[in-house]
Amino acid sequence: MAIPARNEATRIGAALEALAAQPHADSSIAAAIVHANNCTDATAAVARSVALPFPLIVIEAVMPSAESHIGHARRAVTEAAVAHLLRLGRPDGIVAGTDADSRVAGDWLGRLLAAFVPQIDAVCGVIALDGPISAPLARVREAEAEYAAMVARVTDWLDPLDHDPWPNHVWSWGANFAVRASTLSTVGGSPLVDLAEDRALHAALVRHDARIRHACDVQVFTSARADGRAPGGLADLLSDYATDQDALADFALEPAATTWDRAARRVAARARWGSRPGFGAAWAAQEAETPRLARQRVAVRALPAQTALLGRWLKDAADRSDSRVPLPGAGLSLQAAGH
Repeated sequence: MAIPARNEATRIGAALEALAAQPHADSSIAAAIVHANNCTDATAAVARSVALPFPLIVIEAVMPSAESHIGHARRAVTEAAVAHLLRLGRPDGIVAGTDADSRVAGDWLGRLLAAFVPQIDAVCGVIALDGPISAPLARVREAEAEYAAMVARVTDWLDPLDHDPWPNHVWSWGANFAVRASTLSTVGGSPLVDLAEDRALHAALVRHDARIRHACDVQVFTSARADGRAPGGLADLLSDYATDQDALADFALEPAATTWDRAARRVAARARWGSRPGFGAAWAAQEAETPRLARQRVAVRALPAQTALLGRWLKDAADRSDSRVPLPGAGLSLQAAGH
């Protein structure tokens, strides 16, 4: 387990206790590593006070201001986890990451290990908010969940992957992200970016043709607080959702037209590429060189309409004999419809 933490004295205990309560935690968890970085509270002491059925390693670090962000913290704790597994002679062991303000579900460990069938390199689970939330935020989260589920369904229908079948999802949260140590080393470790290191790691895995399972039943409860530790992170996003009528949805979600176009182009490119290795890097290059595939964000208020639009296109396409191809006129007309 790899857990970055900064000033989480009030939450790290619950995070570790949830891990300790997992069935077979004593034999399945090689260690929990807490990277207490730049803490001014008792995070490290609280972590050490928790009774655990597996080893605990607490690393207390003071990072220079230029490195004092989630990218360096996640890199440091995952590197420590990989090194620990190598010392144990387990180079293909699993580095499972979560956050200090999060609690794994009671069946999390069993479901995570079940998702790691031999051909899987990484597993992305889902998160649920832990604690009461306002009515406006609840409405936005419901609309976001409905659209995200439709995006996942359409993407799977257009560009299905044998290792990641429906039902799946679109998320890659650092609070619920596990990667084989060997795979993590292959991609160069957790990316040193100051924001969205989880999304950057997911992109690196895809570029390296890693087989990622997006498992809907591997769940973590993460804090619904508004005072997050990473500027621009989940806490800021939730605050925007609750207070800003013009807020943009999570980066993982794009307008319906872009979602459809990206998946349709990718499956066509995949067919041309064939079984050769290197498709992930080739597709990333094609995306970077294709203006209409530049990443776009969708407004929160547009999510219900976008969900309906994707659903209608999916139904229309499913009624066609040549079902897994773009709809007629899926170029500029669909692009315009998505805005």
